[in-house]
Amino acid sequence: MQVPHRTRHTEWGARPECLPEPMRDYLRDWLPAWLDIWLETEQWDLAGELLIVDSCIGEPVTGRVGWEALAAIQQPDGLIPCEGSAPEYDNPEDAFRDHGHTAVVGVVAATVALSRALGGTPVAT
Repeated sequence: MQVPHRTRHTEWGARPECLPEPMRDYLRDWLPAWLDIWLETEQWDLAGELLIVDSCIGEPVTGRVGWEALAAIQQPDGLIPCEGSAPEYDNPEDAFRDHGHTAVVGVVAATVALSRALGGTPVAT
């Protein structure tokens, strides 16, 4: 029996049981180490993407450290730099162009994590 495409993935974390257990185990083992590396090298975009994955495997395994690091680097205007510390920009459009993906990653990561924490409604198939 072939599994329909929609049930083969986690639906953005709403269905972590759709990820095979060996893959969840692998991610549970390695996500904390990978996150530590990206935080140490200040790769905020990648750290945010790992936080999304953490929310999509069931119970999060990375703890608060990633969230605290992203919150600490976020600028008053909401900018999260792609890497390193936030550069100075005269034009906000230039800042968004250079770091917009990281802003989107941060929003998606926070939304998925919050939905999981609140017991988000599973997506209909």
